[in-house]
Amino acid sequence: MQLINKNKIETLVHSKIRNVSPKAASEIAKKIYFGTPDKTLSSNKDEVVFQNGKYNIKTREFIEGDFESLNKIPWDYNHNAKSKLGKELISRYVGNNIGFDTQIFEVLGIMMFQDKDMGFKKTIFFDGPSDYAKSFLTERLLQPVLGSHNYTQIDSNDLNPAEFAKLINRTAAFDDDMDRGQWSTKSVSNFKKVTGSTKLKAKMLYIDVFDFINYATLWINCNGLPEFKDTGSGGALDTRMHVIKATVNIRQKYHDPDIYQKVEEHQKEISEWLIAEAIQALAKAIDRGSLTETQISKETLRYNNEEKNPVVAWMQQYDWDNCIKGKRTSELFNNYNASFNNTTDINYGKANGVKIKTFTRVLRDNAERMNIKIYVSMGYNKVRKLSPGEE
Repeated sequence: MQLINKNKIETLVHSKIRNVSPKAASEIAKKIYFGTPDKTLSSNKDEVVFQNGKYNIKTREFIEGDFESLNKIPWDYNHNAKSKLGKELISRYVGNNIGFDTQIFEVLGIMMFQDKDMGFKKTIFFDGPSDYAKSFLTERLLQPVLGSHNYTQIDSNDLNPAEFAKLINRTAAFDDDMDRGQWSTKSVSNFKKVTGSTKLKAKMLYIDVFDFINYATLWINCNGLPEFKDTGSGGALDTRMHVIKATVNIRQKYHDPDIYQKVEEHQKEISEWLIAEAIQALAKAIDRGSLTETQISKETLRYNNEEKNPVVAWMQQYDWDNCIKGKRTSELFNNYNASFNNTTDINYGKANGVKIKTFTRVLRDNAERMNIKIYVSMGYNKVRKLSPGEE
């Protein structure tokens, strides 16, 4: 059931559905959108099918042959593939961000498979200034490997059932222009839905809302990580966000006016080299149980959390000298309110948009890195600073 170009869909729907009942219109639209199911299509989420065979990521076996698959990669698999140009282009992005190339290979590997239950984070934030050639890497190197039928473009700032529908049958989705501004609670909620394991509700022209399971990895190019209005979301979103940091001004350091032509001429060679590196890197990540996180990526995410989460930032500055025995959570909340000159009733009010339940949840989510302990004493939730060496 493979989707076709959305512009063609609109034209076909309007030309085919004329003066028919809503039920008949829905059936026609489904056939136009999804085509006719082919029982020979591969449904093994552990396999990725190439032009010359299929590779199983669990058994690490490659079987030569001509196989059909919904998400077939438009290149051959060759574990010995080499590309001098491809290696040079990826190395340009590394700079002092050791491990950057491995991060790229691992994520590309994930994007080739339908399996999104590998235990890895489902959204990639490719963060860096606008002139660091992020779009070149995604559009000229990564997307050609997948083939246009395997990825789509989304608007991560406006996730809704219509945007969700774009993810059907795709292994990857790209957003090249994410708004750095504050994400509303609704945006965060929809982001969690897309990156979670529950079914999504989608809406298409002439078709009633329906459910489907998303297995597309989201890749978001950004000039800074988003701010979250719900400050309690930091911890939950961290489990879904994998940050890759662009640290080299590619356009300034490597001015090459013929680079697009060079890549086009060597596309097959580059793509098959990237595939070989991606399969190898993903296999190692699966064995290790985690994706590669460079030191720069870790610092970027940590700084973002502390900068964008006012509760965490405030707690990092808190003076614990006069509260050796700890403080009630409600007292801390009142102090937090007072620091913003916005004292409110803790049972009903908000401080900077944060309710006391959210305030407490932020403390729990970030207790380890704030070096605090949350416990119950005399029926009250209390917080205290950990002593040196205490866990």
